[in-house]
Amino acid sequence: GIQLAIKRIETYLPEQKKLWESSEEPVATIFNKQKLTELEEEQKIIKNQLSELDRQTQNINDHITKMKPIKHEKNDEGTDHGESDDLTIYCASCSQPIGIKKALLHMERCFSKLEGMVSFGSIVKNEGTDIFCD
Repeated sequence: GIQLAIKRIETYLPEQKKLWESSEEPVATIFNKQKLTELEEEQKIIKNQLSELDRQTQNINDHITKMKPIKHEKNDEGTDHGESDDLTIYCASCSQPIGIKKALLHMERCFSKLEGMVSFGSIVKNEGTDIFCD
C-alpha cells in the first residue's frame, strides 16, 4: 500500500515529491523533538531522584536491621516523660492534682458541686464559702 502510494506520487507529482523531500522539517516535528528532549531530561532527573530514594530506603532498612536486636531498657529512676499515665494537671475549681485520663470527669463533677453550693439571690443561705452575699 505504501509503496503503491509512493509510485503514484512519483508519477503524478514528481516535482511536489522533490520539493517535499528537500524542504526543511515541519514545525510540528521540530516542536515534538524539543518536547521529547525536555521529557527525556525530566525522566533522567526523576530516575536520579528515585535512585536516591531507593538508597535512603536501603539505609533505613539497614539501620532497622541493626537496631532490632537491641533491647529497650526501662527507666525506673524517676519520671518517664514518654508515658501519659504520669501526667497530672490541677483542677481549676478545687486545685487538686488529677490524672490526665480522669481530669474532664473530675472537673465537671467538681464544678457542678461548687455551683450547687452557691445560690444567687436566693432566700436560702449558700453552703460553703461566703464569696457571694445573700
